[in-house]
Amino acid sequence: MKFLKDLYLFLAKHQKIVKKIFFIGYIAMVAMYIVGLWVYPNYPSLRPMFGEIGSKFGEISVVLLLASMTPGILKRLGIFRQIESLLLIFRRQIGITAFFTAILHSGFTSLISLISTGKSVIPSLFVYNQTGFAAISIFFLLWVISNNFSMKMLGGVWKLLQRLTYVAALAIMFHVFDAQSSWWMPAGVYLVLEAVSWVVFLFRQFRANKKPAV
Repeated sequence: MKFLKDLYLFLAKHQKIVKKIFFIGYIAMVAMYIVGLWVYPNYPSLRPMFGEIGSKFGEISVVLLLASMTPGILKRLGIFRQIESLLLIFRRQIGITAFFTAILHSGFTSLISLISTGKSVIPSLFVYNQTGFAAISIFFLLWVISNNFSMKMLGGVWKLLQRLTYVAALAIMFHVFDAQSSWWMPAGVYLVLEAVSWVVFLFRQFRANKKPAV
């Protein structure tokens, strides 16, 4: 499709600018979290708004996580290569944004409340929200290693750790299901597509290896 090709060329040409915009977004989300830490305990009337905003950030985080998984699925299936190439340009930035929006989600729906009331954060999350705690923990690890230095230092282990994205997606699916959100269905569909894409990929590899040498 010409539109996707033109969009790819435009973003590839201006990727430094786009990455700077992503970085500004990270700073804005950190600032939003800090403001939330101050506003929540001092303006109780605004607390319901925090919950609504937190829920929206949760939905955005799910969309971004699925977007970061899409290139791998398309590559293994050998379809929509233009979309794959388009998403690959900013795959790391999309994943990092998914982490920050997940932090805002957990912060605005529970963490800030726990902090402002003086409760122990990690024990409370582990007891009452195991799936969300698991997803955030994996997101944090992936965020820490989302840089070229970690990629070079860890080598093949880095790729193995990136597979934890699938575990995070599974945890998120159960998390949104437990929260009675319809977003568990897209997450579930993506996990099925991941499995199917791996089956197709391994089958093609098997057939290629079975071909007699010419």
